[in-house]
Amino acid sequence: MAGGLPVFDWNQADRRIYATRRLLATERLSPGGPVAARLVRRKGRREAHLYLRRQASRSAS
Repeated sequence: MAGGLPVFDWNQADRRIYATRRLLATERLSPGGPVAARLVRRKGRREAHLYLRRQASRSAS
């Protein structure tokens, strides 16, 4: 945990629960809440924010 958020290695986060902003956008969704977890790869040099799919909302675009 970092800053109270769960931290996942690459391909360790459950894709049914979490998604990146980019993955949500491909489904025409946008994050409906705050960052829920972090995704870390390349020994911490790259990271992404993960959002809860159940909080996602339809995107206006």
